[in-house]
Order: sequence, then structure tokens, then C-alpha cells
Amino acid sequence: MKTMSPYPIILTTILALLFINFSIFKKEQLLKNGTPVYLKLAPVDPYSIMQGYYMILNYKMPENLESLSRVYSKQSGYLVLTINPDHKANILRIYNKEKPLAKGEKLIRYQRDGWNTFLGAGAYFFQEGHGKIYESAKFSKLILGDNGETILLGLLDKNLKKLGK
Repeated sequence: MKTMSPYPIILTTILALLFINFSIFKKEQLLKNGTPVYLKLAPVDPYSIMQGYYMILNYKMPENLESLSRVYSKQSGYLVLTINPDHKANILRIYNKEKPLAKGEKLIRYQRDGWNTFLGAGAYFFQEGHGKIYESAKFSKLILGDNGETILLGLLDKNLKKLGK
């Protein structure tokens, strides 16, 4: 009986570990070098039996952008925003490669799911019984990278005070 060589398994394991570590490194660099951004929420607080307690993060979009994005066919892309000195973001428009960014404008990646537009994380999970803590959420705190990618750091109240731990 012929035995299988261990080399393909070892090589696959090494490649998987390299990929995981590179992903972690990229997220750490985003946390270290990214820009803090506060985005206005229009939260919903559902419950999922399979996933536990969570809040879907619906972001407040300008009316002109919301109506435009409903007919916009792309399922993902970038939005253009500006960031105030207090780190609150103002979403201006859908990014068009033919119109270069003005000074102070940044890109944030979006994805669409039917009528909803998600910026970064689409939901915020919390421990059972802690839903009341997050009912007053008005903003999400994100770290925004130069490439438009984000990391969700938490939810904030109307005074930009972090909710939960």
C-alpha cells in the first residue's frame, strides 16, 4: 500500500497561516493608520435565533443619494465623504472615477443588498440582555483606511459617548 506524501498538507497549512497572518497585519495597520469616523445611524434592533442579539446598522444617507442609489445598478463601490473636525462624516455622493476627489474628500466602500446600503459592518452583535444599552445608538465609530475599507469600533450615543464596554 502506497502512503500519501505529507508535503501537500504541510504546504497548504503554511499557506493558510500566511494568509491569516497577512489579513491580521492589514487590519492592525488600518487600526494604527486609519482615520476615526463617526457615521450617523438609523438603527433597527432585531433578534436572530441563530445568531443571538444584534443591531442592523442602517446608515443615515442624504435624500438625494438614497434616491440615486436605488436606481444605481452597482452592488458595491465607493461613496465620497468629508470628515468634520469632530470626526463626523458627511456623505456627499457616489464615487465616479471621472470626477477626481477634491481636497479633504475621502472614499468609503459600500455594498448594497436590495434597498439597503451597508458601509463596513452591516450589524453589531451584543450580549443577550444588553439591548437596552444600545437603544440610544446614534453613531457608529469606524476606522477608515485610505483604500475605503473600515473597521467598526463600536456604537456611540448622540454625544459621541461610547455605548457598552
